[in-house]
Amino acid sequence: KELAKSTIRKEDLIISQTISRAPELRLKLSKSSNVEICVYNVLGRREWFLRKSYSPGEYFIDLPALPSGVYFVRSTINEEQKVHKITIIK
Repeated sequence: KELAKSTIRKEDLIISQTISRAPELRLKLSKSSNVEICVYNVLGRREWFLRKSYSPGEYFIDLPALPSGVYFVRSTINEEQKVHKITIIK
């Protein structure tokens, strides 16, 4: 049984973090989109990066297994940029 620890919703990007798995990104796109997602640790070092074009639809992207800590997820969807803070506790 997985219990959601936190869910952050910002327009087209949803970050779900569960107790038993790595964080998951869910993209819900209503139009073709150029997507760029970067995960940074608190020191500003990039831990993960994705750049891809997507057709309209819903997509699930698993983030890599990261050590416990605070991270910042920067998402750019069609030139609109947002930053989300996540905390991973193992």
